[in-house]
Amino acid sequence: MRQALAGDAGTRVSLHNGMLRGGAIKIGNYDATQGLRDSDPVVRYSCVKEWPRQQPKPPAELVAALWNDPVESIRLLAKDRFRR
Repeated sequence: MRQALAGDAGTRVSLHNGMLRGGAIKIGNYDATQGLRDSDPVVRYSCVKEWPRQQPKPPAELVAALWNDPVESIRLLAKDRFRR
């Protein structure tokens, strides 16, 4: 897990997508909110897109950060996925 999280953006996207598609938000030392905070916008976008609808929304401060993300596509997707 640590190795994947320390890997390149492609490795991190693969990890987060697999975990989120399986419905895992927090399991062991994995926390999906790490992907929503990732420095790479592709990773953030992918995590917003794959966030399981049946799971609770991320913490309010993280949702607010995504709604104000510098990347327009992330802002738009986050506003759609994590409506108030």
